[in-house]
Amino acid sequence: MAFQSPPSEKISSALKEYAEGVLPLKALASKYGIDQRTIKKYAVKEGLPLRTRKESMAIRMSHGWRPHNAQGFSLPPDSSGLVPSQIADMCNVSRDTVYYHLSKTGYHSRPLLSFLVKDGYSPQVVEQISRLYIEERLSSTRIAQVTGVPWWRVLRILKSAGIAIRSNKEAQILRHGLPIPSEDELNEWYEREQLTTEDMAELCQVSPPTVQRWLREASIPLRKPHYGFHGKPQALCHDGHYVHSYYEKIVDDWLSSYHLPHSYNKTLPGSRFRYDFFVGDTYLEVWGLADLPWYEDRARRKRSHYSALGVPLIELFPEDFTYDRIGQKLAVLLRRQAETAG
Repeated sequence: MAFQSPPSEKISSALKEYAEGVLPLKALASKYGIDQRTIKKYAVKEGLPLRTRKESMAIRMSHGWRPHNAQGFSLPPDSSGLVPSQIADMCNVSRDTVYYHLSKTGYHSRPLLSFLVKDGYSPQVVEQISRLYIEERLSSTRIAQVTGVPWWRVLRILKSAGIAIRSNKEAQILRHGLPIPSEDELNEWYEREQLTTEDMAELCQVSPPTVQRWLREASIPLRKPHYGFHGKPQALCHDGHYVHSYYEKIVDDWLSSYHLPHSYNKTLPGSRFRYDFFVGDTYLEVWGLADLPWYEDRARRKRSHYSALGVPLIELFPEDFTYDRIGQKLAVLLRRQAETAG
């Protein structure tokens, strides 16, 4: 059976009484034979503000409604500083009962507490969350772990208290316990020390695209790479791999020509470094730059990590490609493949 909209005259009358606050929503729906959700749906469509919990309770109370367990209930003397849900649990009553008695004491009229009552958090909780966020510089996720308040409610409470929320950039840096690099520092690293975006990303514990965004925001032009390509790998190899440089393309095509299974540009175990190639149990590194202090320092740290892992490593340099020595250096891979097959 197809859904049929209620007659327009019924909707008009129900919306008029809803806006005037004549009857509680449940009684209004019963009077006109319309579902409560339908009345609220048409109210939103007509631009009428929906009743708040406080307004709905006031209308219900004006028509004689009382919480079913309100008889004989009174607020406990030690309820100061507790939120309504805590009082309800302590006294084994519903939250409606607590709200009813709190409204009698003028709780809802206190300044700064309207959103706290709605969310169920006391001023003490807000003060603690604000202090953790502003003074101790904790993230919303960390504050949620400390206070037990969900992270999305932490953000809502901070916004309601008029506290500016950190940008994604600030949050990402603080997550790693590092200061946000200034424009002068970005200039120093990128222009004077000639660090790459990958090196700066490793230094700041963020991704290279984040560093590139910082440079653009600081109006620092990205330089062309010494070799290879910016961004995603663009050199297409015979086996369908895309690699970052023509040196790497030569290596990938050589491995494919001898049918050596290999993986490319994956994260090394226990670090943020990425290897160039992995063949069997052996790693291959293509050192495409030379005589650059920052590059040599990065290569030294990467070699140290390989040494700590205790894995076989073959290193290739520009001269290995210039004099066609790549086959000599990679021949060991063919011998190992033959031994494994034998």
